[in-house]
Amino acid sequence: MYYKTDEKEIPKNLYLIYKKNIMRNLLVMLILFSFLFCPAVNARQNKKGQQDRVFWVKTLIQIADPVLSNLANGTLKKNMPYESLGTGRNDFSYLEAVGRTVCGIAPWLELGADDTAEGKLREKYIALTVKGLKNAPAKPAAAPRNGMDNPTIES
Repeated sequence: MYYKTDEKEIPKNLYLIYKKNIMRNLLVMLILFSFLFCPAVNARQNKKGQQDRVFWVKTLIQIADPVLSNLANGTLKKNMPYESLGTGRNDFSYLEAVGRTVCGIAPWLELGADDTAEGKLREKYIALTVKGLKNAPAKPAAAPRNGMDNPTIES
């Protein structure tokens, strides 16, 4: 059996080889194109990732700086505003702010200082955290008693 082309008739087995070569060439071109195109996509994603990281570090600094700076300077209780719907939390809101802040940024601080701009920020906040925890009161005020030896537990 023969297949007709514009120029001549080709035997069936040669036509199938020809067709297979075209498919293989298209596949090779597709693979090469994807390898050429992927670095550009990767570069865009990497740039987007870097922009995201800068945004999150700025957000982290906006949240953590007031707490850690005031803690390190010993002015947290004086400068931190107090808001609560309940009563009796005024004595513990500062402890909660420090605990939540330090627990939240601990993984970031754990990366340590390095020569990058972010690494220098980490070095600053590691120093503020250590200084603030050293300045924190060693013994909290006595909790109210309920007539027994156990402190009052409020829900």
